[in-house]
Amino acid sequence: MRFKLSLFLSLHTLLVGQAYVVNGSNPGPIYSINTNTNVIEETITITGSSGPIGVAVTADNKLAYVVNSTTNRVYELNVETSLVTRTSLPVGSFPLAIVVTPDGKTAYTGNFLSNNMSVINLTALAVSSTIPMGSRPISLAISPDG
Repeated sequence: MRFKLSLFLSLHTLLVGQAYVVNGSNPGPIYSINTNTNVIEETITITGSSGPIGVAVTADNKLAYVVNSTTNRVYELNVETSLVTRTSLPVGSFPLAIVVTPDGKTAYTGNFLSNNMSVINLTALAVSSTIPMGSRPISLAISPDG
């Protein structure tokens, strides 16, 4: 089962009994919660990043992608080690949400202040296109079939 709540709280539940939570109303660390015991198992801090606000995990539960609204960047984390795996990627202004396609090849960020969505090639960790979205996108969802 997977959940995604946006704006003030972002939660992503993994199939393996873990959830990642970031509190967007009080930017700080990312919390890894054991969903079997409901206990915070780890507090993850991304160096130089004070505003993680959205998180999405690949279907194979190997990588997590975190959007940061203060740096306007996406960070890739190794789920097993909780470490940033590659250099962060700049996206639009004030990204609030991120989703990953089921095949793990593409991510989308909703960029609130630039009124657009960044399309990210996750293999290259590069923005492949930017889609105008109208006024202030704050939440994204993707269908199970991508």
